[in-house]
Amino acid sequence: MKKIISVLFLILNLYLSLSAASTDSSSDSLNKSVDKPNSMTVDEAVPYGKDEFPQWLKDVRRTEIIALGSWPFTTLLVTLGYSFQNYAAHDFSSSYFPNPFSKSDGAFDSEQIGTIILTSSLVSCAIAITDLTVNLIKRHSKHKNNSEIDGNVTVTASSSDEKIFAPFDFQNRNSSCLIGNMESAVF
Repeated sequence: MKKIISVLFLILNLYLSLSAASTDSSSDSLNKSVDKPNSMTVDEAVPYGKDEFPQWLKDVRRTEIIALGSWPFTTLLVTLGYSFQNYAAHDFSSSYFPNPFSKSDGAFDSEQIGTIILTSSLVSCAIAITDLTVNLIKRHSKHKNNSEIDGNVTVTASSSDEKIFAPFDFQNRNSSCLIGNMESAVF
């Protein structure tokens, strides 16, 4: 019975996809220009703009990518750690030697697998939240540093009798003058 339902579903899906394709091609022929019957308008894909998404959405997406991307690696490391802990807890018995890639052992029961998956998921989320926190702090400090200087900055000499040196001659590398108003310098 399940096979018959699966075959009927497959045939229905195939029919709907073909009818949708024929509907799209007939609507494309309706979209042709009246003046130019052989020309079709083609919408080209445009890349996303820099300000098309808000920053918080970009941060959420980055956090999601890091959490899901680190999950296989943290699962492997948590499995190895759990296996070595189990191996050490049983006085390094050879029957408890860790082999996370073995399919025939049945080394973990469903409760242990659930613990491993939950732990690796929490570690992956912790990595992603740490990355999010670091990026938010960097962005905030960068924004804070940029907002401290507003407008034009004017530099004036503190007294009129200070020595002002000529600008450094980059063409003549043997020039021994200092840039700025330094009386002594340690090299």
